[in-house]
Amino acid sequence: MGGAICRTFCCRQSEQGDALDGRSQKSWPDQQVEDFLRMKSSCRDRGYVNFMTWMAFAGFPKVDPADRVIPFEAVPSPIVKGLKLLEPSDSQESLAEVARVLRGEKKVIVGSVRMGYGHHRIAYSALTWAIQMGGEPYLLDILSPDCTEAAVVRHMDKQYSKMSRIASNLGGAVDAIWGNMMLQGDANALRCCLALSEKIRGVIAGFPRDVPIISSHPIVGNMAVAAGFKTVINLIFDNFPQYFVLVPGALNLVQSPSYFDKLLDMGCPAKDLRLAGHWVSSELCLKA
Repeated sequence: MGGAICRTFCCRQSEQGDALDGRSQKSWPDQQVEDFLRMKSSCRDRGYVNFMTWMAFAGFPKVDPADRVIPFEAVPSPIVKGLKLLEPSDSQESLAEVARVLRGEKKVIVGSVRMGYGHHRIAYSALTWAIQMGGEPYLLDILSPDCTEAAVVRHMDKQYSKMSRIASNLGGAVDAIWGNMMLQGDANALRCCLALSEKIRGVIAGFPRDVPIISSHPIVGNMAVAAGFKTVINLIFDNFPQYFVLVPGALNLVQSPSYFDKLLDMGCPAKDLRLAGHWVSSELCLKA
């Protein structure tokens, strides 16, 4: 009886029926972590990831990520010269136009998410350097469309902000416990991030796969890898080094030598890691 329960809830794949999982006997998040960090998941790990993924999507309409394509259109930024914004569209016909304008050299998508403490700032830094170097950058905020995928991430951010405020207001032991919990981004946290990204990859599924994507949040980078983009660059934000900030299958860039060394010690492959310096906009850097 116990074995049957384990097979049902722990050892099953995270995304039953997903095309990504069909490539091996393991779920896509499990396979990504094993290939990247050489860490195999246990039955307990899989059960935890399955439960956390179920919790994240509980109460939302079920979607099939393999068939989801969210339409966007490219519009000039009213603030930054040379920048175009990928805005939600009501027409599926706009996908063909977006695919057309994104083809060719010097095009790059910078993916961000309007949550946390500065992912848009990091994205802006990348955008300004792309413009400075003669590129044609497009900014994508994965929370901009009105769809189930974006709603799930918005709900997660809302809950995170709510708990952070409660912990801060109570202070003392509660704040210390919450702060310690935010430093527990282990391999299972990475698997959870991968499972989430796998399910919501439809947000970027309509873009040409040969356009480079720069991500200012690991969710965006993992979405791009899951969707099959050929070139993905993950800008790791300054924080306590944790596994969930990494994007297996992408080139992960860090800002400091100590962070670089710590990620190497944690098992991140050297070929997938680069020391790049601080995420500062071109205007600030050139006028410093």
